[in-house]
Amino acid sequence: MDIKTKIQSLQQTLNTSYERPSVDRLEAMIANLRGSPGYTYLTEKRGLTDATLEYFKLGYDEKKKAIAIPHFKEGELINIKYRFLKPKDVRYIGEAGAEPWLFHEAGLGVAKEKGAVFISEGEIDAMSLWQMGVKNVISSGSGAQSYGPWIELIDPIKQVWIAYDNDGPGQSAAKDLADRIGLEKCRNVVYPEGTKDANDFLQGHDSNDL
Repeated sequence: MDIKTKIQSLQQTLNTSYERPSVDRLEAMIANLRGSPGYTYLTEKRGLTDATLEYFKLGYDEKKKAIAIPHFKEGELINIKYRFLKPKDVRYIGEAGAEPWLFHEAGLGVAKEKGAVFISEGEIDAMSLWQMGVKNVISSGSGAQSYGPWIELIDPIKQVWIAYDNDGPGQSAAKDLADRIGLEKCRNVVYPEGTKDANDFLQGHDSNDL
């Protein structure tokens, strides 16, 4: 029995059921992105290109005033995470009742071919690394301290590069993740002084510097 089958079997045993967001609603939010405050934020403040926005199928929820970041599992939409442009108490929320899963599952396929995977702390950092040419990148999707069944999918990959935030909490979380995966196969990505994360690096350096 392979790892993916074991995960599905575990979910069935626990009688776990999840709600999936509407694909039609996501498509409407994707259509709303261009010309929205979310588009300005992503391109001007975060430095992401149109090609990156299109690849990751980002959208804009006018009612929430938030960027919509879809999560897919085996090609199916399973969650939409929202990044508020003017956060008060909470910066991110996900769909209620949605299945927790990694972000950019497609990066695992590339990772298996290359024999290495990059894991970023957040979705925007994963997008930034992808834009700089690191296609074998994933994000934990629910915060640095979150681990799910997906972590078992990393077992066959020989090398893991953990690219978490370049601060105390980020580096502590990176160490915890390395302990979970196995220190012998992990490498830690440390950004230059004054650079917090992959998105900071994207905006302050040429992609060849990575």
